[in-house]
Formats: sequence, structure tokens, C-alpha cells
Amino acid sequence: MTFNPEILIRSILGPARGDIRPLAYAVDLTANRLFIQHMVMDDLQLIKDIYYETARIIRQEPKSTTRRVERLANRCRDKIVAEDWVLQYTGKPVSDIDSPRTMILYLAVYAYFGRPYYDVLAERPDLFTGQVPSPSPPQSCRRP
Repeated sequence: MTFNPEILIRSILGPARGDIRPLAYAVDLTANRLFIQHMVMDDLQLIKDIYYETARIIRQEPKSTTRRVERLANRCRDKIVAEDWVLQYTGKPVSDIDSPRTMILYLAVYAYFGRPYYDVLAERPDLFTGQVPSPSPPQSCRRP
């Protein structure tokens, strides 16, 4: 990871109330599935692949973890839109970040590469097909 997901989320939300670790773990697991395990993005199932594993890590019920992750992803989306940071985090002016899944994908790419989603997609579309090994990120950051 170029950026620790927890630090990335705090840089967006500021000193947020509550625990942001569920989203940080979800972002980390998403980046791991896509860029280390080379899972095809369309095959990634957030509930099965990400939320259940996040719930196991934080020792909570999957249903409540799902709600927490999605609520935090929506808060990140709202803050990014309100502060006019969409271009910085996505790489192009998108009018609507339509779902928590989309926000988690944008954050996972940014955390892993330190660059916006559409910039990485334009330069290395093969990384999103699960067919080509990803370049190794710097080892300077730890997992949340």
C-alpha cells in the first residue's frame, strides 16, 4: 500500500466520530483482492469477499459491519463531493459516485497506488482484469 487506508480515510473525513477501521479494512481487503490476488473487478462481491472478512477481523456481526462500512463509504463520498475533491480521488470529473462499492473501489486504488482510479485505469487497464501481476507498492506503510 502506498497509503495506509486508515490514514487515507482520516485525511478525507478529518477527526471523525466513531471507528473508521471497518472501512479501512474493507479498502485494504479490496486492494488485496484486486491487485495482489488478481481478482477480476467484476467478480469481486463486497458482501461475500469483503464485508464478511472485515466482520471476522473486527469481531462483529456481518450485518452490522456491512452497515458501518457502507455508512462510512457514503460519508467519504459526501465529503469528497462537498469539498470538490472528486477529481483528486477519481481522476476525472464524475457527476455521481453512485454506491458504497464504487467509493470503496476508488479508495482501494488510491490507497494501493497513490493515484486516482481513472489515471491508473488509463495507464494500466490490465490491472483490473485479474490477468497481470500488479507492481509491488512501497513497503513503507502498514496494514491498518
